[in-house]
Amino acid sequence: MANNIFHAQHAYYTLLTQKLATPSTSGYGLIRWDIQADGTLAPGDQGTQIIQVGNGSDLDDSAFDVAIDQSGKIYVACQPATDNQYKIMRFPAYSGTLLTNADWESDNTTSYNNNYAIAVNPAATYVAVSLNASNALLILDATTGATVTNISVGNPAHAVAWDNVGNAYIAFDVTETNGLWQTWSPPGANQATTVALETLHVLAPPSPPQITSISRSGNNVTIHFTGPAADPASAYLLLSSSVVPNFNTSFTTNAGAVITGSGGVYQATLTTTASAQFYRVQRP
Repeated sequence: MANNIFHAQHAYYTLLTQKLATPSTSGYGLIRWDIQADGTLAPGDQGTQIIQVGNGSDLDDSAFDVAIDQSGKIYVACQPATDNQYKIMRFPAYSGTLLTNADWESDNTTSYNNNYAIAVNPAATYVAVSLNASNALLILDATTGATVTNISVGNPAHAVAWDNVGNAYIAFDVTETNGLWQTWSPPGANQATTVALETLHVLAPPSPPQITSISRSGNNVTIHFTGPAADPASAYLLLSSSVVPNFNTSFTTNAGAVITGSGGVYQATLTTTASAQFYRVQRP
């Protein structure tokens, strides 16, 4: 039988083929296919074997699942012919030479069909393995292969994955028609926030205020102006200058002006002196 599992990483796919017969040192190890720019394989591409199986390789029987971290290191889960064979291992990144020596190996005591799926977290610090016969989620140190924790999940575990903030997900079959999944967060106080995309609303600016008339009675001056109907009178300031305005003229806020009105029609009332003044209405 053949059980093909595809894993995408660094613009290529890796293919694991489960053993075609039960004796040890069978199978094809790990084979890589390069993907073209259009997402297809080149015609006639038979793949490149990158991990040897048997004949002195630490992978002494067919692999069952594979994961690759961001540096290209390869994590393999196996279901070998005998219980005393190693079932979890990490190989260095492939650099053109057929790999035979694992960086580390783990689990040569559980049953041969225990290690079902493997996944490495985005930081490449932990490896998760779903255990079929043990009904557990196994977490290993990705650098050494040492066991960090073994969590009982209550059912045969058939799939495992990580998210970007360190939560481990595991799935398992309960019956032939129903399946369940669980998620486990790292121990201790922890939290994660995902920044949502912001939506910017660009609105047309309101019409600027327009002075419509100026009236004077003695030292009292009333400046009439218009603006958006929804504005309160407090939305405006009266600015004044004693020189003819140009691009370099500095206006100052006339603190003594009282602005009233509503519905788009407003008045600024103030007391002035005999000297000439120039005015602007500002909507901050």
